Amino acid sequence: MEPILDRISENSNHPSKGTITKSEVLTNGVAVVIANSQLGTIAVTTAIYLLSSGDPRCFRRLVNEVRSAGFQTEADIRVDSTQSLPYLNAVINETLRLHHPTPGSLPRIAPDGGIMIDGHFVPRDTVVGVSLFNIHRRPENFTSPLEFHPERFLSKEDERYDLSLANDRLDAFQPFSMGPRNCIGGK
Repeated sequence: MEPILDRISENSNHPSKGTITKSEVLTNGVAVVIANSQLGTIAVTTAIYLLSSGDPRCFRRLVNEVRSAGFQTEADIRVDSTQSLPYLNAVINETLRLHHPTPGSLPRIAPDGGIMIDGHFVPRDTVVGVSLFNIHRRPENFTSPLEFHPERFLSKEDERYDLSLANDRLDAFQPFSMGPRNCIGGK
């Protein structure tokens, strides 16, 4: 936190290049707290709902994978120790694909000189955004886009992989956005 505090402008309303205002620190701090609590809670609750209301095989596959992972105590279950659980990660990804907890679009402002987006010129200072809800539910990107199929995120070598999902465009799955302004919670 110290490097950020060192960059706070002496004149908090008029920062110079390379500094940030106290207001920006506060705004970003609130965003981090909200993202770290509410969005995670929404995602976990949604995953539980999808697992309990959908195909019971999904729930059984997840339970079998977690129980066979060799965890001895609850303390053994950590972010680093669950990275090797492909079905758990597939369930998380499919939950984020179907019901991303961030509402609306991810707005950006076109830079000086404008920018070409998908063959269209967008003038500077134009607010543009991407709706993850729409991208993640387009049939051009995902087979049966409104259905819960964690198997789409498994490797093709995994015996649980569903070949009917082979044409999914997994590169369209960007739940944490991309580029220099992507979500810091993505990894």
